[in-house]
Amino acid sequence: MKIEIHIFAEGQTERKVIDKLRTLLPNYSLNVVECGGKTNINRQLQQKLRFSLNLQPVRALILRDLDDGETYERIVQSVRDGMIQVFRKSNINEVPQFAPLPLYKNIYAWKSASLNFHIAVHIADNDYRWDTSFTKSTIDDLVLRLAFDPNVANILAQRQNVNVNGQVIIQKVTQEIPALLQKNGFPPLSEAKDYVRLYAAVLRMHTSPPVFAETVLADMDDSLLQQNFASIIAAIEALQ
Repeated sequence: MKIEIHIFAEGQTERKVIDKLRTLLPNYSLNVVECGGKTNINRQLQQKLRFSLNLQPVRALILRDLDDGETYERIVQSVRDGMIQVFRKSNINEVPQFAPLPLYKNIYAWKSASLNFHIAVHIADNDYRWDTSFTKSTIDDLVLRLAFDPNVANILAQRQNVNVNGQVIIQKVTQEIPALLQKNGFPPLSEAKDYVRLYAAVLRMHTSPPVFAETVLADMDDSLLQQNFASIIAAIEALQ
């Protein structure tokens, strides 16, 4: 029997990533809840989990970006406060005690001693940022890292019928166009989504960051997926 996991995501890019990771995680049933931003995560937790806690095993994963000024501790505290509200409404006397996984400082997990309930919080790490000057760390950063792999860039160019070497595309997106924008007075690109939109425009994809992620991940080699999204996979497996 597959282990059912409810995954609470800030947006649509996370869903595209999870959809692709299903192929690497055949023993899990991954149900993604798009929360429409971080401020809605606790509300969605309450709605989805409140009536399940006393009836069946519950496994939950929260995928969070790390915005400018945020810390792991604040994010985890927010989730902890949300879970306490869920428990109180279900007349459960539990106080979550999250702890980081030994090998991943950006994953915090808690397993209830009295409930069949496991929850983990995966936070986009600062190390994910393709550019250290970015104002936030997001799942889009991981997608961007894949898109800037020369072999992946070649595949994307061929798929879009753009007769240009992948390395040339990377050069245009990462250096030439940003430099031209700054030369003409535009502010520096400040997050992964900026480069994703630029990359998509160069390839004439005219699409949104979530659809760009889906395109990048299509037909992706399993070993590259495993390497690039290792921490998300680890967070899922921590919920066994």
